[in-house]
Amino acid sequence: MKLLLSILGITAGIYLLAMVGLILFQNRLTFQTVKMRPEAAFEFQALHKEVYLEDREENLKIHSLFFPAKESSNGIILYFHGNSGNLKRWGQYASDFTSLHYDFLAIDYPGYGKSSGKPSEEGFYASARLAYEWAAAKYKPSDIVIYGRSIGSGPASHLAARVDARLLILETPFYSFRDLSKKNPFLSIFPIPPKQHFPVNEHLEATNCEIALFHGTKDRVVPLSSAMRLKSLVPKSENFIIIPGGKHRNLSDFPEYHGELKRLLQRVPVGTL
Repeated sequence: MKLLLSILGITAGIYLLAMVGLILFQNRLTFQTVKMRPEAAFEFQALHKEVYLEDREENLKIHSLFFPAKESSNGIILYFHGNSGNLKRWGQYASDFTSLHYDFLAIDYPGYGKSSGKPSEEGFYASARLAYEWAAAKYKPSDIVIYGRSIGSGPASHLAARVDARLLILETPFYSFRDLSKKNPFLSIFPIPPKQHFPVNEHLEATNCEIALFHGTKDRVVPLSSAMRLKSLVPKSENFIIIPGGKHRNLSDFPEYHGELKRLLQRVPVGTL
């Protein structure tokens, strides 16, 4: 009996410690920032330049990378990356879009890379807005494509619900952060609501531009079941694209991804029926 009580006591203690840890370090688990020195250089072979997007009223300075399209440009991709790393990692995806004749602008959120501040949901939204304002000064709304990957689906969909754009593309998105936490086997046993909301579903309901969604059947980070709840919010059924065997971080390894991306981004020549 004493042994059983000891085991129960130890188990309860571990459970409480885990709960406290989740409460204290939830932001660190969500926003896995990697800082860079301001003078650090990037080693991409493709032509690129660093751009700082500033909101002096909010004391926000967002670092971004701009890659021009190969040959002529059909528009620009505003790329909002996942929750870990910085542009040293995410800049490598520029070629997927520049090869399709699109300029490419990717930002680092507050606290990431060379950006100032600390990461937060509102900070993600404000950063996305700065990227759009920069693009809107140079491109027509019909030439702007908003792209969100994983947690980047939050700021991407939030932005698309509030501005004019040609297309919103989400890669491995979730229905909402609360939904995602319920589907995580570890987090589901702790009654701690996530501090972040990122209600992608609500943003999609308010989005007027065309919507497309990519997801893999073997995604263990954001289960396909979470993305499936968004299916009714994607008006064109052919734009809800499931990659068989695709995981959370490797959809670009599949020819199906590139084929569908080309379909979504291709321009129909003027006068073509």
